[in-house]
Amino acid sequence: MSADELTRLYDWLIDAPEDAPGVAADLAVERDAALARVRELEALLGESRRSHYYCEDCWYSCPKAPYGCCDDAKGNECDCGADAWNARIASVLVTPEDTP
Repeated sequence: MSADELTRLYDWLIDAPEDAPGVAADLAVERDAALARVRELEALLGESRRSHYYCEDCWYSCPKAPYGCCDDAKGNECDCGADAWNARIASVLVTPEDTP
């Protein structure tokens, strides 16, 4: 559940009848804990981005590695999986503000 969804759920539950004392406070604590966990997971995902594979024998390096690749037949596209992995991370970290 995203932070935005948690906020909407919390706001909806806060409008509950007054006959449930303490419910709003309990929900606020749970919401804050869940939001903290979401932020922690987002930070961990952000840190798990990969760089392009580089090997001292540049023949085996990814073409997008900092010093490139000696095998011109590989072209200019990533062949180590870093671009695909980083795209997956970026798709998970998309926030509602990022979407049109």
